[in-house]
Amino acid sequence: MKVWMTIGLLVPMALAGCETVKGVFDGPGQSGAETTAVSPDMPVLKPEPRPDAEVPVALPVSGSARLGTTIASLGDPAIPGLWMETPLTAREQTGQVQYQGSTVTLTLRPSGGDAGSGSRMSLLAMQAIGAPLTDLVEVTVTGAR
Repeated sequence: MKVWMTIGLLVPMALAGCETVKGVFDGPGQSGAETTAVSPDMPVLKPEPRPDAEVPVALPVSGSARLGTTIASLGDPAIPGLWMETPLTAREQTGQVQYQGSTVTLTLRPSGGDAGSGSRMSLLAMQAIGAPLTDLVEVTVTGAR
């Protein structure tokens, strides 16, 4: 019995110095983490954009012809950038999409679908025109014929 009591007292004391259980044996208001004061002459770290992140820029529009209207839904959110896959174009080009007074310049990509089959827009494009991400929205598409 005394052996078990001794082990029961020694094990927590031995583990108290172990880094993996640091903070378990601290009292209330104590923490195993140390705090460091920041002096005014220390440089401030600011987040930088990831090098693989695409930054949207204004592109020249390929044409000013009204290609038509289409019903658009959210495309694959894993594909970055400003783009729309649509049956209204037969080749990739830069165009514009209008929705309730908002316009965004983006890359129009052929979807290969039949006319009237609908379009898919990138997450960034849907946000840029203020469209609800879960709705089907009617947009007007402008580009080159």
